[in-house]
Amino acid sequence: MVYDELVKSMKKTVINREKPVKRVVWVLGNPDYPADGLPVSLIPQLSSRMPDVTFLRLDPLEDFTAAGRPVFLDTVAGLRKVSVFDSPENFREDPRLSAHDYGLKSGLVLALKIGRITGVRIVGIPPKQYPGIFEDIVRAIRKCL
Repeated sequence: MVYDELVKSMKKTVINREKPVKRVVWVLGNPDYPADGLPVSLIPQLSSRMPDVTFLRLDPLEDFTAAGRPVFLDTVAGLRKVSVFDSPENFREDPRLSAHDYGLKSGLVLALKIGRITGVRIVGIPPKQYPGIFEDIVRAIRKCL
């Protein structure tokens, strides 16, 4: 499903010397859980503000099609301000009790080990909003791309 969305968005972008291919930001979060839903709820505003970027929602259990050095947008517990991380090792792993507990960190560590991706950038958003958070998110994403 994620792959189909990416292909559809890429077809909208004309590939030629004058117009570069759209860049992709993979968005995580659970819109049904307020402390984790902010990244997903911001997709329409971010897409409007940054039309040169494709924002794709990602379930960490799905097989994402990223290559190179992908950029992710996710809620990070314990943050007070928007921050950028360049390694999944910056995060602790929640205990795995079943296959459903396989999360983004595990997937990124594996993708790095097998060479599927060369690096990663994670724009971390705090669970609670603050004045100016949207501008901070836009700046952080631009810095990562």
